[in-house]
Amino acid sequence: MLTFALLLVGLSITTPEPQAGGASIVMGFQRTEFAVRSNSQALNFPKYSNNGYRQSVEPRPGGFGVHVETRNAAMASRLRGRKVKQLPADLAPLAAVINQHSDAYLADQITHLFAWLQREIELETEYIEDQSTAKIMRTRQANCVGLSNLAIQVLAAMDVKARYVTGIAFQRQDRAKLLLEGSVLHRWIEIHYDDVGWVFADPSGKVNFVEATYMLMGIDTLHPLETTKQLAVGSHVELLKLENGLRTIGRLPGFDPRLRVRPNRLYARP
Repeated sequence: MLTFALLLVGLSITTPEPQAGGASIVMGFQRTEFAVRSNSQALNFPKYSNNGYRQSVEPRPGGFGVHVETRNAAMASRLRGRKVKQLPADLAPLAAVINQHSDAYLADQITHLFAWLQREIELETEYIEDQSTAKIMRTRQANCVGLSNLAIQVLAAMDVKARYVTGIAFQRQDRAKLLLEGSVLHRWIEIHYDDVGWVFADPSGKVNFVEATYMLMGIDTLHPLETTKQLAVGSHVELLKLENGLRTIGRLPGFDPRLRVRPNRLYARP
């Protein structure tokens, strides 16, 4: 059976150094159009929508088209933070950070979780199969699989539902057309807020949103992901159009500037 190495596309090549100013608060919209060309007539990607993300799929000769729209309006979740119930001893420093902010909104508490991952865990530039918590904390390195594993483990310890997402994330330095193989796949997560629903997030640096350059192949427990990955081998994905209406409206002082955050409440320093 063919196995896929899920790696972070593009971001493993150049990682910006921290700068002053704080994390970006991002609002607005993006729209993209993709063409998927495949020799397999059985290949298809799912139609899907959640809070902030919508993907539609239409048949085309030799494949199908994918349209993605994302909207970063304020989430307005009223869920309060909570304490971490149980984590391995080597994650005690992370548990302490989360518990310190248990009186905040849950959405803001998750910002502190992602900020810790950004600050403490280096993004791996090569595929390493072992992405266990023990390995990550020993080496202080992880790829997108390891970051997602760690985030979901911590969220579970907070009684927050979350699940894995697999797809393709085009980065600025990528070619407009990509050959589908293991090294171009990406993993992120979906978090459930009881009062606003499911929301995408990327533990590599995007809090409570992803851009429209993230194309969904499947969500754990919802879609036949393994079959989709096998059928996708050798297909081409082309980014045909990008309409970018995302804007930085302010900063979160004290947070790593590599973080990009969808606001939960509309307050920001210009």
